[in-house]
Amino acid sequence: MRIEEKRRPAKNERGASLVIALLASLVLSVLSAGIIFVTQTETLTTANYKTLSQARYAAEAGVQRTINWLTNNYTAPTSFASYNTSPTPVRCVSGCANTGSIVLSALSGVTSNYPDATVATAYQTALSNQALTGISNASYSTSATMNSMTPGTRGRTLRGWAAAPP
Repeated sequence: MRIEEKRRPAKNERGASLVIALLASLVLSVLSAGIIFVTQTETLTTANYKTLSQARYAAEAGVQRTINWLTNNYTAPTSFASYNTSPTPVRCVSGCANTGSIVLSALSGVTSNYPDATVATAYQTALSNQALTGISNASYSTSATMNSMTPGTRGRTLRGWAAAPP
């Protein structure tokens, strides 16, 4: 027959389970806080990416719409007297607010410097503060600088523009 002995814990082991439980709670709390932080960071990163993508799409839409307007709606000048076509970009000689680069602008901070007010107004009307379908809180306005202009045959004018969104 075996006699079982009851062993009494030593005095220095009392409360060890409490310390272990507190350490386990601390570790779980730190891990939980880390997971919450990572989740929140991922959510903010996704929101930033969405905003960045929408801004890029708005800028690309503005540039494409500017190219379309210059290709289909722009009326080339009949006289080159107001232009100095030698430098790049083309400079205004007369009939402009200043003698700087030829600029069509629909931006509030950029002044249009095109000699023909009708063309400048049409550009500003067509490309100022244009909303995008499917993207909320996004709109664009553009400006274009004339880089080159060369008289062509049979009254045609070859021109080069640089379109820039804000």
